[in-house]
Amino acid sequence: MNIQQSSIIPTNEITQLGKQNEIKICVSLENKSWTTGPATETQKAVSFDSESQKGINASSVKPRSKTVHAMKWALAGLQLATAIYSWVKFAEIGYFLIQAIVLTLITLTSFITLMRAKSCRRTSNAKVPFVLWAAGLAVTLATLGLVADVIAESVVLYSRQFCYKPIAFLHGNGIRVHWCTFFKQESQLFTGNSYHRTGKDNFHSVQLSSFNAKYSVAGLQESFQIALPDKVSRFVVMTDIHSNNNFTSSMRTDFDFMVFCGDQSNDGNIKQYQKAFEKLPQKPVMMAMGNHDARGKFDQVMQRDVNFYQQVRNVGFYFIFVQKGTPVSDKKVDVAMQFLRDNIHLSAGVEHVFIVVHYPVYSTGFFGAHPYFSKSLEVFLDANADKKIRSVFYGHDHNFAAFRRNKQFFFDSGVGGGPITMMNTEKKGKERKWQSDELHGMLTPINDKCYGYEHHLDSWLKYTRTEVELLPGKVVYHVRDLVHDTVLKSYEQIL
Repeated sequence: MNIQQSSIIPTNEITQLGKQNEIKICVSLENKSWTTGPATETQKAVSFDSESQKGINASSVKPRSKTVHAMKWALAGLQLATAIYSWVKFAEIGYFLIQAIVLTLITLTSFITLMRAKSCRRTSNAKVPFVLWAAGLAVTLATLGLVADVIAESVVLYSRQFCYKPIAFLHGNGIRVHWCTFFKQESQLFTGNSYHRTGKDNFHSVQLSSFNAKYSVAGLQESFQIALPDKVSRFVVMTDIHSNNNFTSSMRTDFDFMVFCGDQSNDGNIKQYQKAFEKLPQKPVMMAMGNHDARGKFDQVMQRDVNFYQQVRNVGFYFIFVQKGTPVSDKKVDVAMQFLRDNIHLSAGVEHVFIVVHYPVYSTGFFGAHPYFSKSLEVFLDANADKKIRSVFYGHDHNFAAFRRNKQFFFDSGVGGGPITMMNTEKKGKERKWQSDELHGMLTPINDKCYGYEHHLDSWLKYTRTEVELLPGKVVYHVRDLVHDTVLKSYEQIL
């Protein structure tokens, strides 16, 4: 007995019909028709409530839609995308065990979802291309391969005792030797006939009271020697390494020390510092805090305030920090400016003064200038025009830019390892898109991010560092292309 799709049958008649013939009234999901007889796998028993439902229009029952299967495939794709994202994110954070567990769980969930999607494809009339299932399976297997790679990397790294060789930080009237071990343990540093014991920790530091020192660390076969000349003649400025040592491992060493403008790491954990510092030249360093460093253990590496003054022979450096996360904090700007005003007297006896900060004062990059910070620093510089402040170094925007206001230079010192921000694309350039991969001369400002464009000299989308030469009567700044090891341009500052 068949009941046509357009028929409307009272509930009591259907119930009585079912009792008399001892059958189930079922809805076929395949052909939209009402049938009598035993329910099959593609049919679903329908029960009726005589009080709430007087009749049923068979044409209102819809078949299983292809949309359902599309949603399942979308869910599977989303889970696979999540697996890939989790790998990237946890690889940056470096928590190896958590990384492996999360990847494994997400991968298994994705695989089960894919198998269910394939099963639905077989038992329904929805035509899901086999190539989609095969592609999903391939991505799942690739993710499992990443899990194995993460575990293998963890074993290799943690089989080593030291994350990186000792680093000589210029600190106070001498050198603070810093090193890191993968596991929390006690350690020792030897200088001549004496030794210094550190507590049980990952990060270890010993302060030495001289800029010239020879030392070794228990467990390392080699010894290290730092010797600063009586008068600084050359130093190097880099920024935004982001745990990439490609350019620090092969750089020249014909300089006295290095200055970093922040973002040595992505999230400030041991694994990232290991990548950032393991191939540094054996030269003294100074580092500003970047917004990425502030996320992790940078304070344990630096062991000093984010705003500090450091004198090195005949040169003085003021380091300041003005960010809360990525954006600038006006409150932190006020604190930094007050620090400069309160401590400018410390550099009274030096020949040259420099300011180092992570956020740009003027910029042609993605984040651009923050007018409150830029104007506040301009006020300070104008009020202290006689204090021998030569230039300001910074980073954050991943491209090089040089500006000059009055006699002072401002250098966005490029990027020393992190990705270049391609300002010549619609995605990054937006309203301030570059028309090429370099800019020269005065620029026309169009919004607050362009503050200071009248001071612009040059900009490049290149990996660079700034080399500073202190010569009699002048300071020379060389902008070096790190990929080709050539000088893009030199700027002279007559004193």
